[in-house]
Amino acid sequence: MPRQAKARRKKSALHRAAVVKHFGRRVRELRVGQGMKQADLARRAAFSISYMTRLENGDTEPGLELVLRIAEALGVAAHELIQETSGDVWPQMEAQARLRLEAILKRRDRDALAAVLPVLALAEEASARREKREG
Repeated sequence: MPRQAKARRKKSALHRAAVVKHFGRRVRELRVGQGMKQADLARRAAFSISYMTRLENGDTEPGLELVLRIAEALGVAAHELIQETSGDVWPQMEAQARLRLEAILKRRDRDALAAVLPVLALAEEASARREKREG
């Protein structure tokens, strides 16, 4: 086999692997941004939680049908799962967090607030530990 053909195949495989990894990161980013657990998305898109984990880790290539089911379950267009995100996603995540918390506070929903507070405390502790480690 000519060297050029081998080099093209290797480059193609590397590009495909990068796309699969990006897809998994993007699915995780959108899922977490919507406050969804892996099990929630797996159930909505009709596949197993273990497959969801492999997808998000970039360990398996989804078929087109599955990409479409995941997009539908996340309420996004399929191309949003594949395209590179432009810039920092922090502003969108912050806006979603504020909207959700403000909605709970506006409704004066004690049960929802009681459920959220321990999660926020754990997240704050984890963030402080990470910040201390990264120093």
